[in-house]
Amino acid sequence: MSSEKPLLPVYLFNGDDALKQETLLKRLVARIAAQGDIDFNHTSLSATKLETGAEVIDACLTLPFCSDYRLVVLKQIDKAKKAVIDDIASYLKDPASTTVLALTAEKLPKNLILYKTIEKIDPQAIIDCFGKRKHELPTLVRAMATKHGVTIAPDAALLLVHYVGVSTIALDSELSKLASHACSQGRGEIIERDIRDMVSRTAEVQPWELSDALGARDVQRCLELLSYMPLQSPYGLLALCLTRIRELLVAKSLEARPGSISIASVLGGPDWRYKNHQRWAHGFQENELIAALGAAAQTEYKMKTGADPNLAFEMWLMSVCRTTAKEKCLLE
Repeated sequence: MSSEKPLLPVYLFNGDDALKQETLLKRLVARIAAQGDIDFNHTSLSATKLETGAEVIDACLTLPFCSDYRLVVLKQIDKAKKAVIDDIASYLKDPASTTVLALTAEKLPKNLILYKTIEKIDPQAIIDCFGKRKHELPTLVRAMATKHGVTIAPDAALLLVHYVGVSTIALDSELSKLASHACSQGRGEIIERDIRDMVSRTAEVQPWELSDALGARDVQRCLELLSYMPLQSPYGLLALCLTRIRELLVAKSLEARPGSISIASVLGGPDWRYKNHQRWAHGFQENELIAALGAAAQTEYKMKTGADPNLAFEMWLMSVCRTTAKEKCLLE
C-alpha cells in the first residue's frame, strides 16, 4: 500500500502470519491517522461475537469527524457466522466512500462471495499475510533479530524455531527478550545457550520431526524430541522411523543410477517430501540401513515381551544414529 495510491474502501489482510498482519494493519492506521483524528474515527470489532453485520455496516456508514476517513477494523472474518459474511459482502457492493473497512482472516477461502467481492473492487485490496514454511523461518528469524539490534547465528535461529514454533509474534517477543539479555552481557549476538536458558519450549513436536532427525543421524536432536513427546506411543514412533529407513534404502539404491529415476516417482507423493532423502541416504552405508531394519524387528520383540518399550525404542534410535570415527571418514 503505497502512500501515493488512493485508499480503497476495503482491505483484506488474509493469512496466518499474525505479526505481518499486525504490522501492515498498523501502517494502515497510521496512514488514516495522518488524515485527521484517528481516536474519533476508529472502530474495532470481533466478527466472532456478531450475529449479523448490522453493527459493522452502521459503523461504516457513520461520517468521519474532523477527518477525511473513518477506519473500521473487523477481525477474524473467516470465523464469522454466514449472516455476518453475507452482510459485509452486500455492503461492499456499494461501500461508503469515506470509510476504510479492514478485515483480518487466517484463511478466507477464495470461493466465498465476500472474497470475490473484495477482489472485484481491486485485487490489491487483498493483502497476502501467509507465513513462511517452518524450514524458511530460521532465515526470517535472523532478519527479525537485526530489528532488535542484534544478530543470531543460523543454528541458534533454528533452535529458537524448534522451541517456539511458527508464530511470528511469539518469535518476535522471544527475540526482544533475548536481545535485551545479550546486550546486557555486552554481546551483540544471541547464542544457543541464551535460548536454552531463557526460552520455554511451547512448540508442539510433530512425529515426522523425529524421523527427520533420525535420517540426519542427529542423536542429540532425536533424544531432545523424545523428551517432548511423552504421550506418543513408542510402537507408533518405531513404525514411523522404519518407514524412513525403508525410504532411505530406496534412495540409497538410486545413488548407483544418478538421474535415471526420481525418489518421488518410486515412493509416490510430491518431490518436496523427499528433498533431503538423497543427502540423508549418503550419510548411511547400505548395510547400516539393512541392519537397522533387523535391529528394529528385535526391538519390537523386546517391547512386546517385557522390556520397557520406551527404553527399547530409545536404544534402537541411538544405535541407528551412532557413527564410528572410521565410518565418518568413509562418509566424508
